[in-house]
Formats: sequence, structure tokens, C-alpha cells
Amino acid sequence: MKERRSRAPSLYQQFLDEIFKNPNAIVERSSKLYDVKDPHHSIPRLGRLIITHKKIPVVYLSHQSHADALVVGRITDKLRRASRMNGQDNLRGLYLPMASSVVTGDQSPEVADLYRLFTPVLEEKGLYLKSVIREQDRKRYDHQGQSHQAMKELLEAPNQGFGIAIFPEGTVEGGRTTLDEVNGLQPIQENTLMHRFIRKYPDRVVLLPVAIDGGYKIVDPNTYRPTEEAMRQVLEGDSSQIQPIATATIGDLVSVSERNIEECTDSTFLMGRLAELLPS
Repeated sequence: MKERRSRAPSLYQQFLDEIFKNPNAIVERSSKLYDVKDPHHSIPRLGRLIITHKKIPVVYLSHQSHADALVVGRITDKLRRASRMNGQDNLRGLYLPMASSVVTGDQSPEVADLYRLFTPVLEEKGLYLKSVIREQDRKRYDHQGQSHQAMKELLEAPNQGFGIAIFPEGTVEGGRTTLDEVNGLQPIQENTLMHRFIRKYPDRVVLLPVAIDGGYKIVDPNTYRPTEEAMRQVLEGDSSQIQPIATATIGDLVSVSERNIEECTDSTFLMGRLAELLPS
């Protein structure tokens, strides 16, 4: 009788198993798949403004992949360090709204797995994910209820020592492919959390635009799974050996108090600041 051979675990299963064993190392390696660039030295400048003028950071990013939260985690960690003085944290971290359909697994069980496994590590960096029900979650997945409590926490973040981060497009549609081309930047709606936050704290908010290019090469928004290239790099090497396959370019600071508030809540202006950071 032939001996039955056990089937080798898939690359994706190996990836999940490794996260269970060592989540901090996997998040660290995965985040290095993004090359984070700060040509304007915006992080240290914003850190000083937080210390000296109690400014509130609003980090807003283009969105191509469910892995993009890793970029927010790195930026949150950098901002906390830049705003630390004499051992005192002048910024506890950032709140990031997250679609309820990610948390529940309605979008994809794979994405829910990554969310559940990565969340504790991101919180160690000061990034806290807040589940909110989007309109598309109501229509597509029949999510019921309101997000009043989550929205209240987000709008009151400065009272707890936090700023906010947000993906104003509210979707990873920009990373999906149509006719062999990546869709790119998507429009944002009026009266979003970002607009409301700016209007609530016009004298203190400083906007930090971050343009992500290639996030879909890390987690494919069509399959909701990490790509083979991303998983192989993360599993085979330590952080120093990771070769970035996506970029996150940090733009110049936009201080709302130094501009017209209508300009800073204008969607064309906001998305234009992201567009100018992306490859032409």
C-alpha cells in the first residue's frame, strides 16, 4: 500500500501561520514593501508644530489596497517619535476609520483575517482602527445601525491626544484594473469626516497628504489576498532584505489656519495635492 503524502500548505497558509507565530515581525517586514519618502521633511516639521503649537495632524492618503493601513502605521510611529519631547508624548497616535465590511468579513474573509491579526501590532504603533458603516456597506451588505459613536470618537480625537488618518476615497477601487490599466484616484464625497474635522478645528489642523502608488502589488484588491511576490519576500527575508514594490510619497504640509477654509475642504484641491505626488 502506498504511503499517503500530506499536502504542503499553500503559500498563503504559510503566510497566515507566520503571522500567528510572529505578528510584529511580519507587520514590520510587510510595511517595508512600501518605500516611504518624505522629500519635504514634513514629518519632523509637523512634529515640531505639534509640540510648539498643539497642532492636530490629519493624514490623508490615496488608497489602492487593504495593505495601505501599513503605511499609516509607519507614519503614525514616525509622527509620535517626531512630536516626543523630554520623554513626553505630545501625540498619542492616530485614529483611522475602517469600513465595517472589512471587520465583519463581508468584503472578504481573507481581509478580515489580516485585519484581526495586524490590529494589535498597529495599535502598538499608536494607530487605532475605528469601524464605521459606509453607505455602500448598507447597500451591498445590508449593514444596519448608525456610526454615531464611532464618528463622535473620531471627531473628538484631539481631546484624547490623537489626530486622524483617513482614506478619503473610501474604497480600494483605485487599485483595481480596468482594460489593463489601474483605475487611479477616485472622487471623494462632500461632508465626509475629513471635511467635518477641518471645519471643527480650523485653527489647529495641519493636513499631511500621502500618495500611495503600487499598493495593489502587495494586497490585490481583486482577490483580497497578498500577492505572491509580497508573501515570498516577507517569508524569505528579514526587514533589511525587503525590496519595496510600492511607494508612499509624503507631500508638503497644508496648514488650514494659513489658508481659506473653503479651499482646504474643496475636494479638487485636496485630491490635487495627492495627484501631484503620483507618477505622471
